[in-house]
Amino acid sequence: MKRRTETGIIYSLSCFAALILVLFPSLAFPFGFILRLLVFIGMAWLLYFYFTTLHTSESKDELDDYLLETTSFSEAPQVPVDFLFNEIQSLVFEIVNSVNSNFKPGIYLFEGQNNKLIMQGNSDSYFSKDISVENSIVNQVLMGMESQTFYQKDFGKEWNDIFGDKPWRGSECIIAKSIRYNENPIGLFLLYIDHFNQLDHHSSQIVSQLSEILSKNLENLDNLDLQVSSNRKKEKILSFIADLDFKDDAKHIYQKFSALIQFFIPLDQIIISSEKTSSHEGIIDFMKEEDSSFEIGMSFDLKNSILGLPITHNGIIDDALLRDSYPDFIRNSDQNGEKISHSIGGFLIDISGQKWVSVILERKSGKPINQIEIQSLKTFMNILETVLKWQQEYKKIYLNATQDGLTGLLNHKTFKDRIDEEINRAKRFKHDLVVLMLDLDKFKRINDTLGHPYGDYVIKTVAKILKDNVRLIDVVARYGGEEFIIVLVNTNMKKALPVADRIVKNISEFPFSVDNNDVKMTISCGMSEYPKQSNIAQEIISYADQAMYKVKKMGGNQVMKYEV
Repeated sequence: MKRRTETGIIYSLSCFAALILVLFPSLAFPFGFILRLLVFIGMAWLLYFYFTTLHTSESKDELDDYLLETTSFSEAPQVPVDFLFNEIQSLVFEIVNSVNSNFKPGIYLFEGQNNKLIMQGNSDSYFSKDISVENSIVNQVLMGMESQTFYQKDFGKEWNDIFGDKPWRGSECIIAKSIRYNENPIGLFLLYIDHFNQLDHHSSQIVSQLSEILSKNLENLDNLDLQVSSNRKKEKILSFIADLDFKDDAKHIYQKFSALIQFFIPLDQIIISSEKTSSHEGIIDFMKEEDSSFEIGMSFDLKNSILGLPITHNGIIDDALLRDSYPDFIRNSDQNGEKISHSIGGFLIDISGQKWVSVILERKSGKPINQIEIQSLKTFMNILETVLKWQQEYKKIYLNATQDGLTGLLNHKTFKDRIDEEINRAKRFKHDLVVLMLDLDKFKRINDTLGHPYGDYVIKTVAKILKDNVRLIDVVARYGGEEFIIVLVNTNMKKALPVADRIVKNISEFPFSVDNNDVKMTISCGMSEYPKQSNIAQEIISYADQAMYKVKKMGGNQVMKYEV
């Protein structure tokens, strides 16, 4: 900073002296001499400044190259869509909170060519603002490919470098995994857990998946920036992406995407279809306009329809390809005895190799979709592909975070959130709710005699029976090992009792059988009612639990209402 100030002063004086000499070239001694001396000093100083600065920059570049070569770390891409990455971070932290609100997540990325990782926005303030790659924990994570667990009791200074010098009990731990870009580590994702007894396979899996989603989206965002050169187009596209809610279904995304394309390229019809799993059929998911030939939800043969052509042809479809190779697929309309060609464009979207999406675009005017428009549309398809991948990853992570892995029912944590939501809704609309607490009778004998795989089969089967006997609006969760809980929405005890009786009866009559090992299972059920017995969620759950344990003491296989 000091050198910059000196340079500015000398450069200003030299310019002023040169200007005076131009205006008054014949100034007498000593004024002319002094001015010429100032110009000379200025030139000499600028040459000196240039070469010393250049040398410094070259030295810094050599140091940066050395760091990159010796550490294999890369700087995170700095794209003008950073705010979208912040949106992704927010989703990641929302998922962590839904798993366990006590978990503290943190994201660190390299910013600039240095040996430090910088904490990113939205990260929990529990973490330090920056950490050095020389930290043994950090270095181990960056060099590894899998999620790793570290315990506070095994580290001293390294732990404090990440969290600060705090009083520790020794039970704290973190799960961490590197974030990568072009296969190089550019940062890490950390999950702080207050006590190691909360550690399980699910927590480690969540860290792996979330770090993967961060890595994928950094690449996607960088690719998006490369694909879109026009500022006007970029602003519109970024607005489209920022306006998306990844909890939206595909139809809402397709509607917004259709409007985005129409903003740049006029089209009469947009039809988006997807391949059905385990079949040679496709299904229409979205249409811009009504069409007498097609309708949303209609199935079609992929090989015998233009809608499936991008999938079967595995690439871009245009008018020339249709004329040369697929003339039977060209649609014409007869108007006043004249044939009017419909110009077609078709694109294939690959959602992580798991799902194929076909996009057919049609223009009914005489003007064909030209190759310049095809290239622009290809960019839009890349954007849609990126958005659909984001949505798929979000749903995958969100389901893992909110559902029980064995049964697919809501997990304990998510149920507690849902019952609060349902009680608030019931309060607003003055509805009643009934809670059923259910526990399998003498379940331990199954695991002890037939093994845990048989026990898992019983639990999954019971979960399905529960789901099959309630409405879609009702809330069903796995509350514990062999314990389940149901919230029957907008109903009272009198109406809920037949539902509970039917569940108990269906489970007692179900023929559980694997490898000729037949068993009979029964279940105990306790019931409580909102707001008649309480308007507090935890009390309602506790009352249903107390009623269920009374059934247990009576031998099980019954339903009992909670009585004060």
